[in-house]
Amino acid sequence: MKQAPAMAFVSACPKPVQDALLSTYQAVLERPPNKFPTGTLLWRPMRGPMQGIYEIRDRHGRQLYRLFCLMDSDATRHGFAAPVLVMLCGGEKVVNTEMDDDIYEEACGYRDDYLRSNPRALLK
Repeated sequence: MKQAPAMAFVSACPKPVQDALLSTYQAVLERPPNKFPTGTLLWRPMRGPMQGIYEIRDRHGRQLYRLFCLMDSDATRHGFAAPVLVMLCGGEKVVNTEMDDDIYEEACGYRDDYLRSNPRALLK
């Protein structure tokens, strides 16, 4: 079975990071769409070309981990019972360094592919 890029990323993270990322993901899921506080250290909206993408954040030592997600509030128009929080992909970097632009481009590519799909392309 094909593993989604975001889950491959999470699976490769150290166990405490996996737990933190998935715990925040679950907390966002348990709130009504777009009601989880943004601008926190754990859940932040992206800007510019990454508009519409959120990052779930964790720090482990000097390493920063980012799980990029998309809140699909229109999922009900595509056959889902409720909005969907889609994990796109992830990336990591050392504190005080820039994330590789390829990671951002990958996240935008997955966002765009997902939003163009009908029915929505999801791996569970």
